[in-house]
Amino acid sequence: MNVNKKLDRFKQWAGERMGGEVKTNVSDHFKALEQEMGLRHEGMERLQKSMTAYVKTLSKRNEAEDKEKILPVAYLGSTMVNHGEDFDNESEFGQCLISMGRTNERIARVQETYVANATGSWLESLDRSLAQMKEYQARWTFLFMNLAD
Repeated sequence: MNVNKKLDRFKQWAGERMGGEVKTNVSDHFKALEQEMGLRHEGMERLQKSMTAYVKTLSKRNEAEDKEKILPVAYLGSTMVNHGEDFDNESEFGQCLISMGRTNERIARVQETYVANATGSWLESLDRSLAQMKEYQARWTFLFMNLAD
């Protein structure tokens, strides 16, 4: 089988060199598609790299006073609530701290949900797309290596 393949390649090469066959050429449209695929692949790699860094930054947790790791905005919120509760119920400042603290705690919950959804959908989709692009390039290379021989 390998011998037949080599003979077919030799026959194609000889036919192209002797003028009996037209050399395999690539159209402008095909070259444009190839260039677009390269551009998409580079863009997907940059998107994946930046999204990974973004998600890592958003999901970074710090130790709170009770040694529990929480988001910095949640830590700020719980500190504000705790400090607001130190004041009288009549204290406007205390009530403002409690309100702002609870808002920051809600922001932390929304941020955690956002990170989970971004990782579960967008980042995983990027990873799958990159894997498909790499497979495409491997097959592309294999195809043109066979055509060139």
